Amino acid sequence: MKRKIYFFSHFPPPVHGFSNVNQFIYNKLITGGLEVKRFSFVSSSKNTAIFYLKRILKAVYATLLVLKHLFSSRDDIFYMPVSGGAGMIFEALPWIFSGLSFKKSIMHHHSFQYCYKRSFMMGMMQKFNQKNTYNVFLCHCHYEAFKKNYAINSDNVYIIGNEMTLEAAAAAGGVLPVASAEKMLTIGHLSNLSAEKGFYIFCDLVEKLASTGKNIRFELAGPAGDAAITSRITELQAKFPANFIYRGSLYGEQKNDWYRALDFFVFPSVYKNETFPLVIVEAILLGVIPLTTNIACIPEYNNKAFTFSPDDFTAGAANVILTGYDDEAYYETLKAKLADTKRKAELTSKKELEDIMHLFKN
Repeated sequence: MKRKIYFFSHFPPPVHGFSNVNQFIYNKLITGGLEVKRFSFVSSSKNTAIFYLKRILKAVYATLLVLKHLFSSRDDIFYMPVSGGAGMIFEALPWIFSGLSFKKSIMHHHSFQYCYKRSFMMGMMQKFNQKNTYNVFLCHCHYEAFKKNYAINSDNVYIIGNEMTLEAAAAAGGVLPVASAEKMLTIGHLSNLSAEKGFYIFCDLVEKLASTGKNIRFELAGPAGDAAITSRITELQAKFPANFIYRGSLYGEQKNDWYRALDFFVFPSVYKNETFPLVIVEAILLGVIPLTTNIACIPEYNNKAFTFSPDDFTAGAANVILTGYDDEAYYETLKAKLADTKRKAELTSKKELEDIMHLFKN
């Protein structure tokens, strides 16, 4: 009997890093010839009470599906990318009973939230750990933070970062030229725009660089769901009408083209539960120098020369950009570091994809 993968998690919409990674893995399993039973915990409703009622009903249904599998093939695999916070309430019972029903249960971690501080729900889910349970972490520091708070079987641990989703093919197409007849640099920021993801730090950097009088263009992209953020965007558009451009949400090849037009990608996240932002690796693979904070998993895959502490980010990033503007040789050394980082990312991406497919197939 053919092995089945029971894939219980969140899928787009909404579109964000967690759901995108889930969709990528699901697609890879299908194209790899595996049979996948997909279940989504996502529910939508404008009414809060109805929203949570739907979530509860989905959790009950998910538990029943897992229990029903007690009478099915023991060769099947249960896979759950787990939520970072309260969502674990709805995932706990399906996960616990999966240990009784499946050959292998795989928990994929995408958050630091329960790693920095012990979570009762995660503790309960790990307490029912069986020898057939596997844990997947995004980087070594993610795993180290987790095991300080929970007992875990180190033999069944995989370190698989989000670089696996960004295969070399994603970088197809030439990078747009940096300079035209007039010397210019283009600086960009893309995220679900928020204070936590560094929007206001990016704005401070825009103000600092624009005050130098150098020919620098600023590109901002991503949804702005907050009135204060929208107001700040409008302010910068009015202040720098020729140099500050807001693109809104970008997807697919439109987003790739946006990256290719940049010289520097700025991602100064201060999000306390940050893990492995996909946008940084997207920038690396598309030939853009990523200037980032040095939090969470980021230092494990971004070049040290491109990372700064949150407190020093604006000054450090401005210094790199302005030196690169004035000194062509320095800019070329940055591009060489980027090329080395990109080669490592491409090799890592290939290995990580092989690792996760091996986990499902063996």
